[in-house]
Amino acid sequence: HPEQAKALAAKRLKIPVLVVDKIFDDYRFRLSLNRSLPRTMEGQARWALREGHVNVNLPQPNYTGFFYPAFLKTVDPGAVSLQ
Repeated sequence: HPEQAKALAAKRLKIPVLVVDKIFDDYRFRLSLNRSLPRTMEGQARWALREGHVNVNLPQPNYTGFFYPAFLKTVDPGAVSLQ
């Protein structure tokens, strides 16, 4: 429902619907799960360690193990690429 999404975005962002309409096609709205999410989480963990926000003696977890992609694979197998 693109028109409903545009109206909702315009209302939420407090901008004219015409502005949202002009930029709407620049965005890709698709659910996916790929390596970029765990890589980002790993980068944030390195930053937190470097900045002293977390205990340096704790092991850094394997963030890929936090995800259970089976549900998304059931709906769209091509949407998951964690390798």
